[in-house]
Amino acid sequence: MASELILNFSDVNELTVRFDSEDSRPIAFQNPLTEAELGEVRWYLETYGVQYTADVDDDRASRLAVNLKRFGIRLFEAAFGERSGMRLFDRFLDEDEAGRLVTVQSVQPEILALPWELLHQPGGAYVFNERPRISVRRNLAGSRGGRAPKKFKPKEKLRVLMVVSRPSDAGFIDPRGESLAVLEAVKEQGRIEVEFLRPATLENLTRRLEDKDLPGVDILHFDGHGVFDPTGMLAGKSELLKGEGKNMGYLLFEKAKPEENRKTKKLEPFPTDLVSAEMLGSC
Repeated sequence: MASELILNFSDVNELTVRFDSEDSRPIAFQNPLTEAELGEVRWYLETYGVQYTADVDDDRASRLAVNLKRFGIRLFEAAFGERSGMRLFDRFLDEDEAGRLVTVQSVQPEILALPWELLHQPGGAYVFNERPRISVRRNLAGSRGGRAPKKFKPKEKLRVLMVVSRPSDAGFIDPRGESLAVLEAVKEQGRIEVEFLRPATLENLTRRLEDKDLPGVDILHFDGHGVFDPTGMLAGKSELLKGEGKNMGYLLFEKAKPEENRKTKKLEPFPTDLVSAEMLGSC
C-alpha cells in the first residue's frame, strides 16, 4: 500500500498532519495567498495554457512563473510550520516506495481550491518533483462509504460519452482546448470509442444512458463550466434545486426549450441548466 500523508482540516484555520497512524498537534493555518495571487494562478493554469489566439500574454505568464515557487514555499510553510507536522512530513519523505500521496482532506471549498500541487520545500524542491513521485489529491471529508464497487469483466473497447456543454448565457470556452486533447489521447490508445451527446442537456443525457438499444457508456466526460453556490441563493431560485442548500457545486448543462426543439430540431446552444451531483448521479 502506498504511503499517504494526510492534511486534515477541521476548519479553514486549523489542520492536523497524519502519517502512518500518527497525528501531529493541531496546527493553526492561515491562507498565505491573496485573492489576486490565486486569480493569477487560475489564469496561468486554466486560461494561458489553452489559449490559441494571437494575443497570448507570454510576458504575464513569464512573470507569474517566477512567482510559483514563492507561492509554493508560502503554502508549505503554512501547512508544515509546526514542528510535529514537519517531523511527520520528513518521515513521509523518507519512504522510497512508488505511488506516494499527499491528501488534502476538508469540507471547506476555499481549502480544497488552494494550489496544493505547488507545495515547495524551503531550500528544496517542488514536492511533485521528488523521487519516487509524490502526487497531490483532494478528498471531500465525509464523502467515503456506500456500497462496494461492482465487479466488471474487461471489455475489448471502452465507450466515452463526451458532453460538451456551451450554454449561450455562460462564458466562452475554446472548443479546441479540452475536447481535442481528449480525442488525441484516446486516438493513441486505439481501444476507445467516442460519442458526443447533442444537445448537451440533462434530459438528453438521461435518455441516452437509459437506452438499452445503444452501446453502454463506460466513461462520461463533461467539458464545460461549473459554478459554486456558497450561500444557497441559486438553489432558492430554482424549483429543481430546492433543498440543495449552501456550499453546493453545479455543472452548467445546456437547457433545451421544448417548444423550440420539437419544431426546429436545431442543435444550437441554449440557456444554462444547473445540475448538482445528486441530479447527475440519478441519471
